[in-house]
Amino acid sequence: MVMTPVDPDFPKKMRKAISWSFGTNMGCGHGHQHANIGIKQAGISCVIAESFDRNFFKNSINLGYPS
Repeated sequence: MVMTPVDPDFPKKMRKAISWSFGTNMGCGHGHQHANIGIKQAGISCVIAESFDRNFFKNSINLGYPS
């Protein structure tokens, strides 16, 4: 599950969240859908950022996130 190596309770904490917000180039360096799928499985329905990595953005659209 998302972020469990860093914080084992992270998924429980995120169940209360609806969105995540980030700075620039969100998702940089991750061309596969694993990050996007993990965020979706954590219950996050909206990711807000100043800018997105193009692969992360494309994968988000493919998984049904609004653009």
